[in-house]
Amino acid sequence: MKKNYRGLNRLASVFLFLFVCSVAFAQQRLITGKITDEAGSPLPGVNIVLKGTSSGTTTDVDGNFGIQATETDVLSISFIGYEPQEVRVGNLTVVNIKLAEDIKTLQEVVVIGYGEVKKSDLTGAVVSVKGETINQSVTTGIDQGLIGRVAGITATQMSGQPGGSVSIRIRGTSSVNGDTEPLYVIDGVPISGNNRNVYEMGLGAVGGAGKTTYSPLSTINPSDIESIEILKDASATAIYGNRGSNGVVIITTKRGKKGEAKVAYDGYYGVQQAPVKMEMMNLREYAEFRNDWAAETAGETPDPMFADPSVLGEGTDWQKEIFRTAPVMNHQLTLSGGDKTRYVITGGYFKQDGMILGSNFDRYSLRVNLDTDVKKWLTVGNSLAVSKTDERLGVFDRGGIIGTALKARPDVPARNFDGSYAGVSSEGAFVNPLAQALDKKNYLKRATVIGNVYADLKFLPSLTLRSEFGGNAELNNSSSWNPTYNYGGGAVNEHNSISRQSGQSYFWQVKNYLTFNQQFANVHNVTAMLGQEASSWGWYSVGATGRDLPTNDVHSIDLGDPKQFTAADASNSGALESYYGRLNYNFNEKYYATFTYRADGSGNFGPGHKWGYFPSAALSWRLTSEPFLQNIKTLSNLKLRASWGKTGNAGNQGGFKYGETLATLPTNLGLGFRYTNYGNPLITWESSEQVDVGVDAAFLENRISLTFEYYRKLTSDLLLVQQLPGYMGTIGNDAVKREAPWGNFGELENKGFEIQVSSKNLTGKFQWDTDLNITRNRNTLLDLGIKDAFLSGNIGASGNVLVSRTLNGQPLGNFYGYKVVGIFKDKEDILNSPVQWDPKNDVGADGQPIFSRDGTVWPGDLKFADIDKNDTIDTRDRVNLGSPQPKFSFGFNNTFRYGGFSLEIFLVGVYGNKIFNAMKNPNGSGLAAMRSAWDNQLKEVTNRAKLEPINAATDGWWNDINNVRVSNPNTDIPRATFSDPNENTRVSSRYIEDGSYLRIRNIRLGYTLPASLISRIKASNVYVYAQVQNAYTFTKYSGFDPEVGQDTWDRNLFGVDNGRYPSPRMYTVGLSLGF
Repeated sequence: MKKNYRGLNRLASVFLFLFVCSVAFAQQRLITGKITDEAGSPLPGVNIVLKGTSSGTTTDVDGNFGIQATETDVLSISFIGYEPQEVRVGNLTVVNIKLAEDIKTLQEVVVIGYGEVKKSDLTGAVVSVKGETINQSVTTGIDQGLIGRVAGITATQMSGQPGGSVSIRIRGTSSVNGDTEPLYVIDGVPISGNNRNVYEMGLGAVGGAGKTTYSPLSTINPSDIESIEILKDASATAIYGNRGSNGVVIITTKRGKKGEAKVAYDGYYGVQQAPVKMEMMNLREYAEFRNDWAAETAGETPDPMFADPSVLGEGTDWQKEIFRTAPVMNHQLTLSGGDKTRYVITGGYFKQDGMILGSNFDRYSLRVNLDTDVKKWLTVGNSLAVSKTDERLGVFDRGGIIGTALKARPDVPARNFDGSYAGVSSEGAFVNPLAQALDKKNYLKRATVIGNVYADLKFLPSLTLRSEFGGNAELNNSSSWNPTYNYGGGAVNEHNSISRQSGQSYFWQVKNYLTFNQQFANVHNVTAMLGQEASSWGWYSVGATGRDLPTNDVHSIDLGDPKQFTAADASNSGALESYYGRLNYNFNEKYYATFTYRADGSGNFGPGHKWGYFPSAALSWRLTSEPFLQNIKTLSNLKLRASWGKTGNAGNQGGFKYGETLATLPTNLGLGFRYTNYGNPLITWESSEQVDVGVDAAFLENRISLTFEYYRKLTSDLLLVQQLPGYMGTIGNDAVKREAPWGNFGELENKGFEIQVSSKNLTGKFQWDTDLNITRNRNTLLDLGIKDAFLSGNIGASGNVLVSRTLNGQPLGNFYGYKVVGIFKDKEDILNSPVQWDPKNDVGADGQPIFSRDGTVWPGDLKFADIDKNDTIDTRDRVNLGSPQPKFSFGFNNTFRYGGFSLEIFLVGVYGNKIFNAMKNPNGSGLAAMRSAWDNQLKEVTNRAKLEPINAATDGWWNDINNVRVSNPNTDIPRATFSDPNENTRVSSRYIEDGSYLRIRNIRLGYTLPASLISRIKASNVYVYAQVQNAYTFTKYSGFDPEVGQDTWDRNLFGVDNGRYPSPRMYTVGLSLGF
């Protein structure tokens, strides 16, 4: 019986358990609702958690949510900046909540140097950008995401090549020879953002120069970013001392938050295409040009192959051969959560094939961020990011694939019938662009680690010590292969070569700083910080080159000719020691003051000049806290700010330029030594002094916010190379000449204003938000320290063609040359115009000038302005042809939301700058030079000045100036010529074009699935979108892309287009999932 009772007891227990579970299950139901602010605007990202559990969800973009709960559960609702609420479920099935603003926590926290501050308490010029904003565009690097987003920043995409860099200028260019890019600080670790050209990776053998770059920021995954703060004025940047003169970009990556574990996936896939094509001659047009060129330049009959152009087809479209539709994709998985130990772990893969053959970029990334509360008074943690990138690089500007393809003859096929690369039989030096893109192989592989470990010790509630050790390291390997080839004619390379280079670099720093934060008498708020840090950096590289390998199939240096083997290595290192402090004070959140001071000691300078001292001060006044403005209901905030400060720049001259170095010198008497430079023990820091005034205003309960700032930044003691006479050995062969010394002289000014406006235009069911920023910067070289001195920028194969000249009082990179005023129509027009050639040797017995089609000026040549009115065109007639610096740059973003849908339209642009289109000049690609019949030309050349006989078309009429005139005198394109005696291709206004543009940078249409639907799959959010990037560009510029920045080869060249790799148009679809 006992056994039977035991069995019944067990059976009853099972039934009771099942009954309880069924009741509990029956009590669970889906609770839906919407969370809004007091004005009724939906709040996305609000946390809804079942109190006492880790179960929860978040609202979608429209504030909707769905969660499974029982009638006894309590919903705990919280959101940063709003007062939390709790709601007992009971019999409710729909819970709609309006959250009230929490005045104590409403203020957004902004990261500044060595600390953080409430946005409302800022005294300096600091702008914050959310990471999700950066990732609205398809970007390989963080810098690309800043294009057009912030007032005061001019961001220029240097190249559309995968992994290509962006040039960032915060309030203008602040140095001539020093660093000009801002300092990037990633989780407290500074890295350089300087754009590098391919030569710096041992890839000089690929040829070209100028815009072919790789970005040091492309190794960092943009999806890891939580926020970016841009420090613009000296009161904000002076705390970084010698590295703050170009502004500071502080990047904070995502950190773990308390709560249940979360899993997120973000990914997209897309394709890229060339947004435009250059209008080149097709085969029929090229044949007509060949025939005309032969007659107009040499009086020859047409080539029999082109005798009847009407029977010819379109020919080879070489742009179509090298451009392609290329894929781009990104995948990222994120794990986050924790309690006492909070974590974020992300893994990412990004792949972008170039839309031009011979270019691609792959990145693998892993990040681990940890924060642990060891004790109430001790928190430790780390940030660690590891990445590996593989890039195939090509040179696409001067001497590169783009220029080669545009000049390639349309009568030559891409390949022969047997699949080999086609060429020409005899005439011309035709290089097959397809072969150049595919057979020349240039690779760069990098492995990068960046991170830190930290400890926060809270001695008192108001006193905290933070200690950090951080740094970054990189290993890189590059190779450049140039094969033998024979494409016919002069396009022959009989000597192949392989170059390899390996390098490593490191940076580490230790910093410790104390922070004191205390309020006195409820109105005096004091925050003080005092710190110290030491840092060190270095790099080493070794490379070797092998030539004349026996085959193109095996790329091994040791197979080359031993007699031609070359090897070299190089290294450099440096250190910096710093002390700094900051004091923030505000009285009753009404009157604010900030003071900073930093001292940096650098090894770049000699005894007595190693230390630089950088102070700053800022004041602000919140007028809306004053009684006389509190009754103005439409005014939500009004704050005045003013600041002054100094920052420094240690320059790019390298270490020990204050002293003299030695190098070996082979002589007939054996190996000797020589001095390589003149030292200057007195050189010291460049100094930038900046004054800033600003106004922050908000209206209609913060629906409209506006910031206006005016600044003036003066850089003095510019680090420049002093000019010495040649007899001191500063000119001549590089193996024996002695470098001139560096010195401090000259001043450079940047001044301008910035406007940033944000508004919530509509806040109901249909929402419309707008963000507008406008930047106006005027850059002026005030003084070079030497009378009549100027900065020159040169192009050409030998770098001896002057294209820009900057005098005192002019902007950097000012274009300089002759002004074209028309075309000579006939002999009478020539005789009635200033003399454009030296007639001394071209005068007949009767004293009249003798004209020659190939030796003197001729009808159809360009007519230049006689600026100095001496009736002769000479070098004194060169003038300022315009500035490459834009008058304005802007970004304009509109976001529309309705239901679960969102639409973003983002525009960017610049106005008022000029571009030197070197693609048309023979010192670039010469697409409109008309000096060779073996190169294709731009289609516009069909409208060149064409000659016709005035009277009868007698034999040799083209050589008789009395019987020659231009048949289309309204053209602005000169005649075709073989020798160009008039120098129509000299640097002139003919090549200067308007660089202004308006670009539809981004169009994104997205949809967030409703919470009631995705809760079935236990997802917290599902977002899908389609996007077009670089949809269209409105511009008058005739080149591929008007976004042309500073040259990386010649720092004095701005806005010179040698064949920039155009930014691709991208079509992508994406998905974001959260669990």
